[in-house]
Amino acid sequence: PAESPSGHPAEAQLLHVVPAGGDLVYLSPRAESVIRVRTRNVRLGAILECQVAPEMVARHPHLVVDRDVPALFDGLDAECSRWYSTSSRAQVRAIASGAAGWFARLERKGTVAIMDQPPWHSEAPGSAFRILRPFAATGSAPGTPAVVTLNGDRVRPGFFGFTLRDVRTGLLGDERAWMRGATSVWPGSVDRVHAEHELFVRLERYAADRPGTVGGLALRPLGWASTGEGSIAMPLYRVPLATLDAPLRLRQWIVERDENLLSVLSSVARVISAVHECGHGIGVCHTEAFAFGIEWAPDPLWPVPAAILAHAPCATLLGEPYASPAVREMLPAHYTMLRTPVLVPQVAAGQIAGRERDMVGFGAFLLDLLLDRPLVDRGALDWYDAGRVVREAAADASRHPELAVRIMGWIEDPLGWRKLLAVCERLARGEVRGVLGAGT
Repeated sequence: PAESPSGHPAEAQLLHVVPAGGDLVYLSPRAESVIRVRTRNVRLGAILECQVAPEMVARHPHLVVDRDVPALFDGLDAECSRWYSTSSRAQVRAIASGAAGWFARLERKGTVAIMDQPPWHSEAPGSAFRILRPFAATGSAPGTPAVVTLNGDRVRPGFFGFTLRDVRTGLLGDERAWMRGATSVWPGSVDRVHAEHELFVRLERYAADRPGTVGGLALRPLGWASTGEGSIAMPLYRVPLATLDAPLRLRQWIVERDENLLSVLSSVARVISAVHECGHGIGVCHTEAFAFGIEWAPDPLWPVPAAILAHAPCATLLGEPYASPAVREMLPAHYTMLRTPVLVPQVAAGQIAGRERDMVGFGAFLLDLLLDRPLVDRGALDWYDAGRVVREAAADASRHPELAVRIMGWIEDPLGWRKLLAVCERLARGEVRGVLGAGT
């Protein structure tokens, strides 16, 4: 057989096809393309057959795959993740030797066929190969949803009837994701899912437009998806470096040190401030509505919990009435230590969404984390009795009794939301240096 430009026998060379512009390609002995020459006997003027190498597709970056395959093969879906098989091989003609390889001209493009194989499958028979595509969140409308499959039967801890399920997707960079679900279809639940997704999309854009934003604000939308024919399309979210599991243990972690508590209050305040900047009201503020990851506190360097918004079932445009879930979906029904209903009276009554009403919920969230034990041993505490009980029990129920009583006073005062808003804004800007500073 003829020798290659490197001086080795041609049949010993494993050549890869690199598009060089127009109908020219370069046949390289280096593994720098996902297309491989099938014919080993390389001679000047010879016709060489080429096909996609599945193992090279899995190994190379997405940009290389998109550069190589469309240049030599027809039949690709440019938008959706697919499994493919080679219907006909591409043919090139060797026209010149160069460096360690050959230059060739494309004589005939090959074709690939889409296989009836879900993209979330990691394996396929024969020489099939998979090309993954990303799924960008372009808005709140479902459009054409991706098809995903549930990754087991586990449902992550939910909030007010909203759940999150692990799914396998076949999306580039997000082969595992979280999919929004609902424990039951109550009137208005579909609208609530859409409203939450619209808020999360806006929060993602808000953070992207502000490079100085610390950490994430909410789950990152990937698009819409369904689990098959006849199922309702639901939002798909990127799996964060955060957890929703074991809410009681998360709460213990939050309150075990004042530094941890201050970090969580600051991150929640950043979320609420961003929600308002995006023109929405959050409606409810509770530890189980958030997922918790880690940030690093300076001086000394120490890991502290930080929150991102994971469930927003009451998200509403500012100026529109709050829409709350059905009573049977309100789980948890009460704050862990404060023991009042999670929905403050203004939101439960469907009043107009505004910062002042969200601040009452933020105050309840703050007060609940300041308490070390439940204010009542059994049952729930009515909001209208909460002030008296907090003042009577604060000395025994909190490490910061004066701060707890002050915050309860702001919640009761019709104009106290302004104080709470000022605290929230200072926390969001990182201007509060200690837990007690939240009460000034």
